Amino acid sequence: MIGDPGVGVTRSAMTAARRIVVKIGSAALTGGSDQLDRAYMHDLAAQFADAIASGREIIIVSSGAVAAGLKAAGLEKRPGDVAGQQAA
Repeated sequence: MIGDPGVGVTRSAMTAARRIVVKIGSAALTGGSDQLDRAYMHDLAAQFADAIASGREIIIVSSGAVAAGLKAAGLEKRPGDVAGQQAA
């Protein structure tokens, strides 16, 4: 199975894949800052659009929801408790 933990994914396997699952973490979405990196997200969206236009199915999995909600919730840093993270 392509993408199994511990298994290298070859370029030919990625080229042949019709469905690609992409995991994007908070650190990637924020560039290590406390705000979303909109330019990076725009670039990702363009890459995903190109892949979809070429007939691939893209599935995005992200832990970035907490990072995205921090500013909207008026928080300066990531909550340490589960309830706080769910609220963000």
